Amino acid sequence: MAAERCAAGAIVAALLALCVSPAWACRCAPQTLAEYFERAGVVMQVRIEQVEIVGNGVGDGDGHAHRRAQFTRLQDYKNAAGVDSLRTALDGAACGLALQPGARYWIFGTLAPGSTQVRTGSCDGSRPIDQGFTDVAADAVHEVLLEQRRALDCPSPAPAEIAARLQLTAVPRAEAAITGQRSPNGAYAFWIKNPSPVQRPPRIAKLVIDREREEQIELRLHGVAAAASAQWVNEKLVLVRVPWSRHLRSEVLIDVERAAILSVDSARLDETGRVQHWLDADCP
Repeated sequence: MAAERCAAGAIVAALLALCVSPAWACRCAPQTLAEYFERAGVVMQVRIEQVEIVGNGVGDGDGHAHRRAQFTRLQDYKNAAGVDSLRTALDGAACGLALQPGARYWIFGTLAPGSTQVRTGSCDGSRPIDQGFTDVAADAVHEVLLEQRRALDCPSPAPAEIAARLQLTAVPRAEAAITGQRSPNGAYAFWIKNPSPVQRPPRIAKLVIDREREEQIELRLHGVAAAASAQWVNEKLVLVRVPWSRHLRSEVLIDVERAAILSVDSARLDETGRVQHWLDADCP
């Protein structure tokens, strides 16, 4: 009877193991490198220097046991400035990383507001640098991530595409249209016709400049997101501000005498509309 009970107990334990173990396994759908990059708040390459286990009330604030690692940042691909440590689950079943001191890793993770510690795991895409991705081999990951970083500095549309949205032409002079904003000396004038906010895209704004000649200058702005504006810089130059999107704006400088676009400077904006970064110097 004792042997039968032991055998029965072994069978029950085996069945429980079969039923329970998969529930604790780390399961996540594989993604492409671009998908991991897009979803991550921080992307970097690091060399792990020190790993410790913390938790259960020991210095981590939430009581959950986890691995905390100090590292040397070898490359910042996305928002890694100021990050000083990593946090990952304690074991692989919870999608944690088995971080080894001296080893290098691709790190994709999230950073809580005000924190300098990145949370990461295998489902975020983090892995040793000798491991590739479903669509990119290990030896090509660095170059692809550099391209992704450059794309952040040149959000679509890039400056070359912005230039294609600007169309400067000469048009017949409309005598009755001299009612716009006059130049400092009063000789020239411009006026803007912005599209209706309810107009379907692509919305086109139009700037017309009268310079007391048989033809006027017309600048068409294809794909504006809101009303464009302009101002005289001096008697011969007009500066046009063009909002392409909530986070992208261009400033177009026009030489009235030569009927030419002198420059196009584009900027990425923050949520308040202030310039974060001028794009043209870093973009193709």
